[in-house]
Parts: sequence; structure tokens; C-alpha cells
Amino acid sequence: MIERATVLAQTAEITATDLPPHLVPSKDRTGVQIPGATMDEIERYASTKTLESTGGSTSRAAEILNMSVRKIQYKLHEYESAPKSARKPVAGDES
Repeated sequence: MIERATVLAQTAEITATDLPPHLVPSKDRTGVQIPGATMDEIERYASTKTLESTGGSTSRAAEILNMSVRKIQYKLHEYESAPKSARKPVAGDES
């Protein structure tokens, strides 16, 4: 990556725009704040974002997250049934 960035850099200095997007921190602060988030918040974020990326496939999300389909389904039910006052919104989640 360093060689690639060096070759593609527009100036003598490598900037964030010369790096692959997955290495550059997001400016819009979506997701959970680490440090500062609880493990439950991190797990919820990982589960919901993985489900989004798999088009809602619980079996594919479970495989990616290395957990059972039952666990994913249980967690989804838990997120949906939490009292509105106890729910912590996941950034980017408009529900």
C-alpha cells in the first residue's frame, strides 16, 4: 500500500486521499465510538451493519460474524423489543 500511495500521490507528501478508503477514518462519524461504547453497543452495530451488507440474510451474517443464526435472530428480537427509552440508537440507524 505504501508503494501504491507513493506512486499515485499527486504531491511529494502522501495524504489521506492517496490511501485506500478503508484506511481513512470516516469524517461523518457513523458507527460506534471506540473507546466509549459498551460491548452491547459494539455487538449491535456489528450485527446490524453486517445484516445490511448481506441484504438481511441472517445465515450469511451469522457466518461472517462467526455466530449461530439463532444468536443473530435472538439479538434482532432483543433490539426490536427493547423499550424505546432503553434503546440506544446506532449511528446511521434511523429506526
